[in-house]
Amino acid sequence: MAPLALVLVALQATGSYGAGGILVAAHTVGEIIGSPLMGRLADAWPARSALALCLALQGAGFALMAWSLNSHHLSAAVVLGGLVGVIAAGVPGALRSRLTRLVPAPAVVSALSIDSALNQLCWGAAPVIIAALATGADRAMLLPAVAMPAFAAALACIFLGPFVRLDEPHRASGGFAPLLQPLRITLMLSAILRLSLGVLAVAAVPAFTQTGHPGIAVIALGAYAAATGLGAVTVGSRRPPHRDAQSDAAVLLVSLAIVLISAGLFAGNAFSLVVIFVLAGFIEGPTVTALSFHIQQSVQPDRRATAFSLQYAALGVGFALGSLVLGPSLKLTSPAGAVSAIGAIILTVAAIVLMIRQRSLRSSSTHGHTDAHF
Repeated sequence: MAPLALVLVALQATGSYGAGGILVAAHTVGEIIGSPLMGRLADAWPARSALALCLALQGAGFALMAWSLNSHHLSAAVVLGGLVGVIAAGVPGALRSRLTRLVPAPAVVSALSIDSALNQLCWGAAPVIIAALATGADRAMLLPAVAMPAFAAALACIFLGPFVRLDEPHRASGGFAPLLQPLRITLMLSAILRLSLGVLAVAAVPAFTQTGHPGIAVIALGAYAAATGLGAVTVGSRRPPHRDAQSDAAVLLVSLAIVLISAGLFAGNAFSLVVIFVLAGFIEGPTVTALSFHIQQSVQPDRRATAFSLQYAALGVGFALGSLVLGPSLKLTSPAGAVSAIGAIILTVAAIVLMIRQRSLRSSSTHGHTDAHF
């Protein structure tokens, strides 16, 4: 909900879309920087306390940003945007870490699939909710509206937490650097995956404008979000736990790349482009599940919040890069052509990872053991 709300509130306060872009950038950079740091906090503190604190501070930060913008203090709002991004970054890792310890081991894949589906449902519904609020109320109230779910979730952690029995892990020790070695490929694949969403999100309007149906861009993005949730539940949840998660993610990324590359063949066909958005979303869901499951397998419980936060940062980096490269790409090719180019990059990286991974598994099998990383 935050990015669109920041753009609309900044536009009303300053009359400039650029101010909204600066706020969104500050918030995104804060999330990327804060993810590993806040993940360590979530591992070191009891999960319920860490979640309640992060959510309450996040809500307060959005409320203060609304006051700053209404008072025409843009610089203060930018600083607050970065701080809110840092604070918010601790929530996804803490939630996913807690989830993997709440459910029995055989149900972890299904739980992660449902988590991915719910995340995509929120991603798809949030812009619609903000747009509806913006048309029926003062835009200055958008950021307080964004703060309300954070406050509600914080209260839920405080009052509902005692009813969920969960042994807290031992206090985590050490930084996040030791996690980079076993997770480096998973983090890279996470960034490559979200590169596609960054490009599709920005390319949607110009791509469908070229077909003569710019309004379909919103439908395509909504269908993308819905298809991601559907793919996570129907395909991701059926994934056998004993399968190699990194190899599965690489295979899915190869499939995603082929779908994206085909966009260049249907640049003027609105229906075909919608199908491409749907297929891309359907593939993303189980890919996120596979990557998350690899983290759950590879990291001790007392470090998972940090690990999942690193994944969140990698996803943020991928989305930011995808969004940034599209602008310069449009000077060289069409929006659909830019999507195809990103697909070629994803195909190259995923194919290389898959070949190396398969060679590593064959070598491990020859020596009579299985290596979880490479």
